[in-house]
Amino acid sequence: MKILQINTVCGRGSTGKIAFELAAMLEANCIDSRILYGIGTAPDACARFAQRMGSDSDVRLHSALSQLFDAEGLSSRRATREAIRWIRGYAPDLIHLHNLHGCYLHYPLLFDFLKSCGRPVIWTLHDCWPFTGHCAHFDYAGCMKWQTACRHCPQSRIGYPRNLFLDRSAPNFARKKKSFQGVPGLTLVCPSQWLAGLVSKSFLAGYDTRVIVNGVQGLRPSLQPESRQELLLLAVSSDWHERKGLHHLQRLASMLDEDSRLVVIGSGSEQARVNDRVHAIARTENAQELYNWYARADVLVNPTLEDNMPLVNLEALACGTPVAAFHTGGIAEIISPSVGGVVPKGDVPALLRKALETAARKPALTEACLARAREFSAEKCHQQYLDLYEELLR
Repeated sequence: MKILQINTVCGRGSTGKIAFELAAMLEANCIDSRILYGIGTAPDACARFAQRMGSDSDVRLHSALSQLFDAEGLSSRRATREAIRWIRGYAPDLIHLHNLHGCYLHYPLLFDFLKSCGRPVIWTLHDCWPFTGHCAHFDYAGCMKWQTACRHCPQSRIGYPRNLFLDRSAPNFARKKKSFQGVPGLTLVCPSQWLAGLVSKSFLAGYDTRVIVNGVQGLRPSLQPESRQELLLLAVSSDWHERKGLHHLQRLASMLDEDSRLVVIGSGSEQARVNDRVHAIARTENAQELYNWYARADVLVNPTLEDNMPLVNLEALACGTPVAAFHTGGIAEIISPSVGGVVPKGDVPALLRKALETAARKPALTEACLARAREFSAEKCHQQYLDLYEELLR
């Protein structure tokens, strides 16, 4: 059996790590696999799986055209043709897609190939980009035009993918619909029931759709016991901006009293440093350092306004730390009252109350957090994918 995964990155970022962990699982089961990716370099641990398509100059040109003409996924023709030739030579038995946006491939060419290749295809949707005319998430704008036809996009010049001038959401929507519909043997996978519900209202509704939650590895924090009087709140994001709830996090920080402290980790964390109760840490690639912060904290606070199934929540639970969050995306599917709680999106006083109440109860919640994380372990996630591969190849 040969399994090919296609993703923006390999071994880096959330989707890159998911692809790498799946490849390592397949290797452990004596199954050959590769990860075809388009941006950056793969870490040494991933090198045996990694096959890059295109080049840095291809990505830069694609990015420029995407920003100028709202043309994400519509450049990199040569790189995509060369990648298709490589795929034919590798001859996978099954093709597993992840993120196709990121300025590295021409999706109409890829899907023309997928429609004729005679191989089963899985597409894990990590966001909403596959069924909108522009954006990866639409919650922030409250826009539901994707259910019928995107046009006059309220996020055309803000958010991701970035666009500077033209709004081509209407033709983009029509092109995606034409490309993405009618793929024989395509199965969609969503990491949350929430996203699966959105898919059922989109032009992808005709496909078999499964839910497989992105699992979390068993984490092993290494901490020395500490004694402190204050409650420690933790907030983690790869990149802090408005859609990740930066403004609400700043407001929450301004409401802290002398009995609590907030540690903010991630790019842009300094923006949350509104008083001396906030400690900002730049984004870290040191996993052990991050796990130690999870375990040390009394509660993880997640103010994100747009998300699917944030991995940071599961990572905190796997370190024995409860979570307080806004009711965003599929978060409520994981965060039950026994491990924290969710509050209405945008209600900062309610989020702070929930965070402080939950933090004070951490010792009583730790075992429940660990048990909840085990329900969504990486091993269970990988086994579900392996079962799906075998089902589609029978």
